[in-house]
Formats: sequence, structure tokens, C-alpha cells
Amino acid sequence: TYIVKTSDGIVHRGVPMRDIRRRDWDYEVGDQVMCRFQGVGSKLFPGRIQRVHGDGTYHVRYDDGDEDFNLSLEHMYFSWVMS
Repeated sequence: TYIVKTSDGIVHRGVPMRDIRRRDWDYEVGDQVMCRFQGVGSKLFPGRIQRVHGDGTYHVRYDDGDEDFNLSLEHMYFSWVMS
């Protein structure tokens, strides 16, 4: 489960993955996201958008220093998920 901070500042603990939704608008440089590293598996890792590519992929730098340079939208979630 995850800890989620919603846009109104309320923190929710124990939120299951099924209750976390993708963002309904475009991602921008600097947005905090949760992603499947290299688009593999089900575990999400926190990171930040570094670049938005014209082909609809994103450069994401993860909090641990790893990076995905061409991650597709299907592997990303915008959220206030803290971990």
C-alpha cells in the first residue's frame, strides 16, 4: 500500500494501488510521478519528470538516481504518492 497526499493536503495511509489513478492532463517538467522502472513489473518508484518528448514519452529521474529516458505514459502515474 501507499501513503497519498491529495491536492487538498489530506494524507491518506494504506491506499491500495487500485485506488491510485493516472492524472487526466498532460505531464510537465518537474511533476512528481510514480513509475514502473523501465516499464517493467508492478512496483512503482517515485521520480520527477525531467523532459517531455514530442513522441509522447518522458525522461524520468527517480529519487534513487536511476533514470528512464523514454518512458511511455502507460507506465506513469501522477500523484502525491509519498511511498
